[in-house]
Amino acid sequence: MVEVYSKQGKLKNWLAVCDVDNTFDKPWKGKVVTYSKNPRLHSMQGKDLNSRAKFMQTLIKSQDWTADFGKLFDVILEEAVNGI
Repeated sequence: MVEVYSKQGKLKNWLAVCDVDNTFDKPWKGKVVTYSKNPRLHSMQGKDLNSRAKFMQTLIKSQDWTADFGKLFDVILEEAVNGI
């Protein structure tokens, strides 16, 4: 889906957003997953929006942008099982 929209020029300036009911925050609150061959779950760093944005910019620059969705789902599942 991302590839299709990207080729159509619809993903030039975008931000992924996920909304979750407050009762489902744990274990996901303040966490992001890298989009790479070896995805990792990261805890957000920074106390304010500006410092969190800088953390995300650093994280984005370190990604190789070739996601292994099997590994990505494994990371998500592992955190779900261990974090609850």
